[in-house]
Amino acid sequence: MIPHPDLLEWGAPHLLYGLFSVIAIPIICWLIRLKERRRYASIGSGWKRLVHHSFDLNKEWIRTLLLCVTIAALILSLAQPRDGFEVVELPTRSKSLMIAVDVSRSMLATDMKPSRLERAIREILDLSMMWSPHELGLIIFAGQAYIHLPLTRDLAMVQLFAKSLSVDMISQQGTDLGGAITLAINNLKKNSSSSASTDLLIMTDGENHHE
Repeated sequence: MIPHPDLLEWGAPHLLYGLFSVIAIPIICWLIRLKERRRYASIGSGWKRLVHHSFDLNKEWIRTLLLCVTIAALILSLAQPRDGFEVVELPTRSKSLMIAVDVSRSMLATDMKPSRLERAIREILDLSMMWSPHELGLIIFAGQAYIHLPLTRDLAMVQLFAKSLSVDMISQQGTDLGGAITLAINNLKKNSSSSASTDLLIMTDGENHHE
């Protein structure tokens, strides 16, 4: 929804019916003045001159007008006017995200509970729950880099493959970060649409141990 300056909404629209009372005020005032004049008309000429001098018709109507404007402004204020909103369907640009996960044995360290790898898995699961309807893929790397799951919109499959991540998936130890980046870029160029926004997320501890 976006604000629309040509639309006007009211927080309490039922109060707008009070504006009808503003229309009635001049009529009521006129009837009261008419009644007073008729009552004083039965009095002697001296009283007539006094009454005529004390009532200035123009001033009376100005007071009545000011009273009407004040009451109308109060009613409009209580009715809570605000800008209206219009529902606009905006085109959504698709996104393609490759997540490269370090599965070397150093990811078993428990300085991040329960372990570095388990923490990475949890982050992937959380992200996948918010990623619909976009594409997500997984790369694993240690001494080498491999596609673990190609780009897909099947986020249930992403969660399944994320839960299967293990340091036993690649026997050659190390941290081939360059290979993971190259593999991710090539996969994104090959499998994502030309209009899609492409991103790479790397999850690694940065350590490079060889066995």
